[in-house]
Amino acid sequence: MKKILTLTALAMALTAGAQDYSKMSRQLARLARQTSGNNTGGSVKSFTGNNERTLIFVKGEEAAVEDCCISHRGDIHIVNVPVSRLAALSEDSRIQRMEANYTLPEASLDKTVETIGAGKIWSIAGLPQAFDGTGVIIGNIDTGHDYAHPTFRSTKDGRQRIVMVYDPLDIPAGQKPDDSSKFPIGTLYTDTAAINAKMHSADYNTNNHGTHTASIASGSGWGSPYRGIAPESDIYMATGIVGNNANMLPAGYSRYTGTAFMALQAENIMRYAEEQNKPCVINYSIGFNEGITKDNTLLDEYLNSITGPGKIMVAAAGNEGADNHGYLPKGTGDTTVGGMLSTHNQTASVSIKTKGTLTLRIRNRTMPDNANQKLEIPLDFTDTGNPTSGSGKLKWDNETVFSKSTVLNGMKVTVYSGLYDGDDSYFAYEIMIEEGTKALETKEYTIEIEGKDTEAEIYVQRAELLPTDENGITLAGAQTGGTINTPASLASTICVGATAWTTSFTNTAGQTLSVSTGKDGERATFSSVGPTMHGLTKPDVMAPGTLVSAADNSFYEQDTSYRETTRTATTTYNGREYNYIVMSGTSMATPVVTGTIALWLQACPTLTKEDIMDIIAGTSRRHDPSLPYPNNHYGHGEIDAYKGLMKILNITNVEGLSTTHLHNATARPAADGSAIIVTLGGDNAAPLTCRLYTAAGTLLKTVTIPPHSTTYSIAAEGRKGIIAVQVGNMGSTLVRLR
Repeated sequence: MKKILTLTALAMALTAGAQDYSKMSRQLARLARQTSGNNTGGSVKSFTGNNERTLIFVKGEEAAVEDCCISHRGDIHIVNVPVSRLAALSEDSRIQRMEANYTLPEASLDKTVETIGAGKIWSIAGLPQAFDGTGVIIGNIDTGHDYAHPTFRSTKDGRQRIVMVYDPLDIPAGQKPDDSSKFPIGTLYTDTAAINAKMHSADYNTNNHGTHTASIASGSGWGSPYRGIAPESDIYMATGIVGNNANMLPAGYSRYTGTAFMALQAENIMRYAEEQNKPCVINYSIGFNEGITKDNTLLDEYLNSITGPGKIMVAAAGNEGADNHGYLPKGTGDTTVGGMLSTHNQTASVSIKTKGTLTLRIRNRTMPDNANQKLEIPLDFTDTGNPTSGSGKLKWDNETVFSKSTVLNGMKVTVYSGLYDGDDSYFAYEIMIEEGTKALETKEYTIEIEGKDTEAEIYVQRAELLPTDENGITLAGAQTGGTINTPASLASTICVGATAWTTSFTNTAGQTLSVSTGKDGERATFSSVGPTMHGLTKPDVMAPGTLVSAADNSFYEQDTSYRETTRTATTTYNGREYNYIVMSGTSMATPVVTGTIALWLQACPTLTKEDIMDIIAGTSRRHDPSLPYPNNHYGHGEIDAYKGLMKILNITNVEGLSTTHLHNATARPAADGSAIIVTLGGDNAAPLTCRLYTAAGTLLKTVTIPPHSTTYSIAAEGRKGIIAVQVGNMGSTLVRLR
């Protein structure tokens, strides 16, 4: 193989006497080129002028950016800088790297089943009584928040549990961005009176997503059986800027859509938790397609720096797993790999990682196979000389546009050539295919990657590569995989996929509806799978995510027809009606894990991500024991909140105490703490032996519940603290006596 240029040597070879963009991520370099009038690879449509500022990551000496730095962790800084200054910053020797990714995230909601679904994840009876999230802050970065929904109030004392709100879209008339603030745009609400008066996020009429996810993690279930996982936690709601609400930003504000702004929001939540001296877990049920080039390196490093003991971030895997053939490994023995392009989208993306020379070929399957009936693009930067940058050839660290209007019906193919994120010995190519006069869903096109004795990994997003064997072309097609969203794809976050349990539900109108996205705890068909483009096994963990009932955004009135179908309960508070509805997606699975981690943090406030992953690995339910774990479909398995608590409390090896959570019965402390009340869900025909243990595993007492009892009181005898209760062979639960 020819010698590969290092990043430094390649930059020197290409930029002598010219602007050096090699320090910049792809999208940031594109923006800088547009500003300098040297943009040959597309445009940034939302850019409005050289005076506009943008939030970006910068790695290097703080002195280089101290006049525009608004937050930093070590040598990585979030800076609010004029777009016109980007080029100059890239020439500063004190700066190593500059990144921004302006891809708008989307809610991780499965569109095929969002209007039907059912059931509780865990009912009130399913939550360990000793732990309810008290003293833990749950951050929810999402959209369409209903602050007034009573599920965010405590059922114990009625208090508002939403303690902080940051809404960057709540922009008062005449407000200008504050370039030095950690809350540069919008409004920060710091007291419950102001939150109660506001009632909802500014994007209330775009969707109901954030209300639902926050309710799953932390809802009290007010007026319904649909209690969240940590129903007494404090809640910090922050509005995420995504595809369906970004148009609410005024002109000049569009640069706050990037990953640096998202990281700043997460840091603000963590900082508030530090000030309150409370542990914190952030739920992020939105995401965007992963990139293979160096676009998110600093995002990962920054998120890793703001997490740690008692500070955890959880993100949704995404919903692109249904029959998605998007991962295509190429070995040295494979001369040509590829498949038939299939997508209902107007665009498809292909990402390639390689060390060698390849050729990308796109054919029209309906036309004769000759040189004029296909588009061939050489992917070759392995020579020690300068890469060719002439007409029809790729440009290094830039975007190059190709088209064949006759054979490809006006299709546009844009190729970005750069270095692979994480290992500079690899070359990476990001290829965007945009349909022309013929829709891509017609399946007229094949994509081939050719290269003798060359290894490569190919990832397809927003599309599939299906097998084909016709017109002399035989292609095996891609495997299922490579569809994990960012930031869930990053090492700094806990990535959550969805399992399927409930397959039908009955709404408040008495209609019974069903879906088919899996059953019996198998991976939901829509749940995205790994590996990631950077070789990580993801998801990390699974949780129930199909057909979940939780709170609806009562202010969302743009499309209310769904409520008649999806409503599972209604409650009234202060004369206003509030609903609980069903939704499905990894968006719904993620807050199950977030709420569970909140319970664990209540038990041990200093848990790190590594601690939590160790608990998950040791206690999760494994749907298919024959598989190796972790794997790219199930991660470590489906989270078990109760077994995790037992492991944290170190009472998993107590003889006679089940690690299966109590079912068909409940055990609760009496109101005055003088007894434990056991309630049975059925008629026990025989006596039941009930045993009480300390958290250290010491047997306190054994009692017999008589036959045909419905409730039974066990005297506490002045004991305080956590008690483990084993009821017959029904399992165990935890009770806190105060």
